[in-house]
Order: sequence, then C-alpha cells, then structure tokens
Amino acid sequence: MSFAQDPDRGRPPKQVNALLGLFDKPPQRDWLVWWTVGLMVIAGLSIAFPAEETARTTSLPRWADALLATVVFGVLFGFFPAYLRLLVRRVRFRRSAATTQEQQVPDGGGGSVSGSRRYSPSKKVSGGRGPAQQSAPGRSAPAAPQEQQVPPPSSARPADLIERGNALSAEPPGVSPHVEEGRPAVGPVTIGALDLTRVRNSGILSQARHDLPYPIARAARIVQQAPTMKETYEAVLRAAEAISTVLGISATLWARRYGVTTTELRKLQRAFQRNVSWGVWTDAARSVQGPMAGHPHALPGMAEALRSGKVGTPLVSDLQDLAKERNRWAHGRGPRNQLEASQRLEEVYPLFERALSNAGFLGGVTWILVNDSKLQRRERDFQIRAAKGMGDHPDFDVMTFTSPTALAEDTFYLLTPDGPMDMTPLVVFRPCPACHQQEVAYAEGLDDRKGVAFKTFDRGHVVYDSSLVEELRHLVEDEGNGRESDTA
Repeated sequence: MSFAQDPDRGRPPKQVNALLGLFDKPPQRDWLVWWTVGLMVIAGLSIAFPAEETARTTSLPRWADALLATVVFGVLFGFFPAYLRLLVRRVRFRRSAATTQEQQVPDGGGGSVSGSRRYSPSKKVSGGRGPAQQSAPGRSAPAAPQEQQVPPPSSARPADLIERGNALSAEPPGVSPHVEEGRPAVGPVTIGALDLTRVRNSGILSQARHDLPYPIARAARIVQQAPTMKETYEAVLRAAEAISTVLGISATLWARRYGVTTTELRKLQRAFQRNVSWGVWTDAARSVQGPMAGHPHALPGMAEALRSGKVGTPLVSDLQDLAKERNRWAHGRGPRNQLEASQRLEEVYPLFERALSNAGFLGGVTWILVNDSKLQRRERDFQIRAAKGMGDHPDFDVMTFTSPTALAEDTFYLLTPDGPMDMTPLVVFRPCPACHQQEVAYAEGLDDRKGVAFKTFDRGHVVYDSSLVEELRHLVEDEGNGRESDTA
C-alpha cells in the first residue's frame, strides 16, 4: 500500500501541536523534538565535561553551568523554532479554510446546500441522524429536521438496511452540491449546528447496533454515544474502517473456502508482511464481486452490495471516499474545533450512513464463537453451543444448533447457509494484556519475533500469537493453485 493511502503505516495518527502547544504527539514522531533534545544533551555534556585546557569563565559550579546551557539551547534552538512552525501552520490552516469556504459557495442557481432528507413512506427512519451542519454565508437557512418513524429494531430485517441506503441516495429538490463528474450527488443530512440529536436518534445506526456483526455494531454504538462533534467525526471514520475490515475478512474467507484467487487477494497476502491498511481490505472485498456473482454458494447479498452501477453510490465507492477523509485527518488536517467538525460531519456522515445501510446484508451471515461441541452418537452429528457475535453488547447471546462435523472450541465461525466457515487466522478471541479480558481481534500483520499481530476491534490494542504464523502466510492460495479471477 502506498504512503498516500496509508500515511501512518497502521500507527495511530499524529496529534499536531498537542504537546505543550508546540510539539506533535507522540513526541518520537516529531523531528523537532529529536532536534531539541539532541541539542540540549550536547550543550549540557559540553559544559559538564570540558577539555582539560579550557579556562573557567564563571564562578558557578560546573553542574549549574551545564544546566543553564541546556535550558538556553533548548529555548533558542528548540522552543523558538517550534513556535515559528506553529505560526506557519496557523497561516496555512487559515488559507485552507478560506479556500474551502469559497469552494462551498453555491452557483448562480441559488440552490441551498442544506435540505432535509426524505425517505420513502414504506421505509421511514425515525429521527434521521447525522452530524451538525452550519449554513455558510450566502446560503439559505437549513430546513427544520422532519420527524420520521422507524419500526423497532427487532422487526426489521438486514435487507431493510440496504433499501434505506438506496433511499438515502435520492437527491432532494433544490440541492446543487459540488460533486465529481459522473458520480451521483450526495446531499447533506440536515443537522442543526452543534446538535447531535439526529445522530443519537438515527434509526439506521440503531438497527446496525442490533443486527450487524459485533465489530460494526460496537463501532456504530460509539458513533451514537459520542458526546462532541469532534469525537463523533473521529468515531464515524473508525466505524467506516470497521465496515471495510469486516467486508474484506468475509470476502477473503469465502475465497479461501472455494479456491478463488484475485490480484487484490494476493496483495492482501503480501500486505500482512507489514500492516494491512483500510484500502487493502476494501480492494479485497471488491475483487470477489465478479466470482461471487455467479457462484452457487455466494454469501447472501454480498455480490449485489458490491456490484457497480447500483441505484446511488456503490458501497465500495463510499468507503473509498471515507478512506480519503481519514487520510486527510491523519495528515493533521482534521477539524480543529467543534464548529468545523460539524461542517466536516455534514460531508462525511451521509456517506457513512449509506455505507452502513448497504452493508446490512452482513446481518444475514452470523458470527459465532464456539463454546462447546458434543457428539450425539445416535444422531451421528454434533451439538454445538456457541455465543452469537452479533449486536453491540460484548456479552454475546448463547445459541445451540447441530452440525454434521465437529467445530473447534474458542474459535470464531462465519455461519453461512452452506455451513460454518472457520474465521481463523483472520479473527480470533484472545486475552488482551491491556484490557485484562477476552477481546475480538483481527489479523493486522506479521512480526518476525512475536508472530501474528492481532488488533482488537473495540480499543485497537495489539496482541500476538506465534502459533498462527504459517496459517496466515498461506491464507491466499498461490497463483495457479486456486481458481484465478481478477474480475472486480
């Protein structure tokens, strides 16, 4: 994966000027911190241990001279340049904000960018949710949010989410947003400035928290409960990444089961040598659309959701746009205050909500964690007792079913209409040394000394397992061994 697509190489993004208001955080990734510390150490050691023939010029103790030199060099050659860098960054940010505001001014058509989102009467969403919106100068005031109703979470099916995502792509009259040529327009969700009420009352998010696999459902819960605009903005980006990761994992498991190999899947295999990024998972999911479309054992709804040319913006395109926004944030161009965060949410939240809706088919492919497998001698099958890894609560519901084959305990499976798929080594259930409890984690990369690096979905902690190295290295079949298909 190129640096432009994953600038942080899987690491948490830098927080610009978060340390003392001058240096970036974490400090080891700021060159100016190394410069300052290095000069201070050199200055202090030079005064503390001078050459033998050097004459004394002060009456202060040598340790006091060394300390004073360290402070002076740190201020002159470290803190002062850091302050100059801060001023330059402020100027660049103001220019960028002014340019963005000019680009958002509507054309002569006089259309208002703000507008309430309507749903078809058969699929109404209660209190549609979205990030806060601020009307730019010269625009008409946003229409008041409209009260909408949604059926209770238990009564709706995953297919309903896909239909609601299609409804989101319908453009309200009078809207003339700036979009790329050839791409369907995405109208903003109407949200009052600095008001998260509609996000917290979103029917689509509530439905996802109830029906979708745990990683996505948990991320949707964090979005819905975020207390501020900036935290909501960041939670939306993390939730979108969870959707891409789960899609990529599901596609890779299906391809492994049926011997399908694509160029993108081989790139995924190579990416494990470093760290698998958001874009690699998305590309892997997109690549199996062609082979899965005509396959008799396709995952329900997946080929249709990934297919290009649907009504509205395709699922993969929305996820790619959200990945670009994440890279923008990772480069230090995230929102600096709550008002800017509300404006950025106005841009990205409709994409996220539609992607979440179009990923509703994942609710029909259940994640299970096997607790117990018992042979039933007379029936000649196995009784499986498993935890159902669906919904946003970490305490999974327990279910029981029969299987013609035994299933491994403490192992995640994808329960498909054609039988369970072992999710190892992509998804595991391991004790987290940071959380001191069992966590759901996915394979992120390989460490030469520690083994497979697994990143927890919930908090992003990393755990290692050396026993799965060879299995991960041979996850995707080599070229010529499987059924080759590069159809996207």
